[in-house]
Amino acid sequence: MQLATFLYLGREEVGLVAQDHTRILSLNQLLGVEAPATMIELIEQWRYLGPRLQAVSVPPDTGLPVSDVGLVAPIPYPRRNIICLGKNYRDHVEEAAVLGGRTSGIPVVPVYFSKMVDRVRGSTESVPAHTAVTSMLDYEAELAVIIGRAGHDIDPGSVPEYIFGYSILNDISARDLQKSHDQWFKGKSLDGACCLGPVIVTADEIAYRRLWTSSAVSTVSCGRRLSRRTSFSASRRLSVISAEV
Repeated sequence: MQLATFLYLGREEVGLVAQDHTRILSLNQLLGVEAPATMIELIEQWRYLGPRLQAVSVPPDTGLPVSDVGLVAPIPYPRRNIICLGKNYRDHVEEAAVLGGRTSGIPVVPVYFSKMVDRVRGSTESVPAHTAVTSMLDYEAELAVIIGRAGHDIDPGSVPEYIFGYSILNDISARDLQKSHDQWFKGKSLDGACCLGPVIVTADEIAYRRLWTSSAVSTVSCGRRLSRRTSFSASRRLSVISAEV
């Protein structure tokens, strides 16, 4: 299923996106007093709320037209920094040698970095240009993996059990700051330097093995629609958003 966080009549709510992404149903409407107020609360309660939502039959024209609400980032305030994996395909290794600093070559161990942002922007929101500090603002479309359970030293075969869902993330970078500071954190963490959405597609909608072995590259940007038919590829970039403390 597709889940979104939306703004309607001055109130921010979590909703189920239905009818080919044309309508959105508030969880308050679907679950009543048990409805979680935020996407993180929904993820925390997914073990028993998920089956209830999956069993919902949505009559035509139920809920609100998506065009009448403001879609914000599905998770506007992650509990931790957004953790990203860099230099994980050959073309990007070559890009990083030019844009990211002095290091070059294919890494022998994963290269992690994080984005600390004030608030994750939605797919239709503006991104600050920060012209006072950068003249090289860049963007990259990424696959975002939303982690729904706490864990460590996880066996590879058990990884799917920890994934709540997937979304599209726009990684905004100030390339000149990256080069001048010879590190990625500052250039990746300006206010507004991250967009997410418009929706989260739950993990049961996408075949995990196909997702990670596909050779097709999706060109979907942060502002475009995400559906169950969207083709992702792990040969590009990976960002991880944790719902856990």
